[in-house]
Amino acid sequence: PDSRQRRKGMFHPHWEVLLEPPYPSILLTGVWITVLLALISSVASFFLGVMLAVGRASGSRTARIPCTFFCDIVRSLPGVFWLLLFFFCLPVLLPEGAGLALNGWDGFPFFAACLGLSVNNSPYIADILYSVMGVSGKNAMDAARLAGLRGAVFWCRVVLPQAVAASLAAISIRMLHNFKNTSLAMVISVPELTWASQEVESLSFAGLEVTTAATCIYLAMGGVLSLLLHWLRSSVRRRCRLEG
Repeated sequence: PDSRQRRKGMFHPHWEVLLEPPYPSILLTGVWITVLLALISSVASFFLGVMLAVGRASGSRTARIPCTFFCDIVRSLPGVFWLLLFFFCLPVLLPEGAGLALNGWDGFPFFAACLGLSVNNSPYIADILYSVMGVSGKNAMDAARLAGLRGAVFWCRVVLPQAVAASLAAISIRMLHNFKNTSLAMVISVPELTWASQEVESLSFAGLEVTTAATCIYLAMGGVLSLLLHWLRSSVRRRCRLEG
């Protein structure tokens, strides 16, 4: 009798609650916003990182010092700080009318999250590219300078393609990390996947079921992203072998 009573008192998950409206819609919206956040911030941080790396690798002190200072400052602060900074401070720094309009814009939290994630990720991309330029890319840079290449042709046709190809593995890891950082956007009320799972949990009181579902979704999304990045690295390596 005691064992039967204990079995009756055990917790039994109710997975079917995840299919009850409006919970699937909330979670799918969270997935979509997470994908958009990761895509936009990854692309923006890559190009910002390229500019920072070029500035640090250039011979000009007026470019190298500000770019190095920017990277050091950004790396010194937690990633969530940059989301909070853009969300709370950007409207205050703008003229009053523009600040009020920005605060009244429904898409402002998403915009602030994209800015914060892009700024937070860019110095690490810059560090990766800059380190490659200073080691394996130094001979190519010297040869290109001796050949008379200057300006955009020097960077876009010689230095950056080799640096990106040589550092794709490290950049891929950083982009995966940026994908995971999209969960930080919940602190400024962006309805990404983590925020959506918390919303569903507060409405359904199905904490175990919702958290498990969100974990599986993150694993699936991370796995797909890893496969895409692996395919990209393999394609670049094959192209480099063919051109070599």
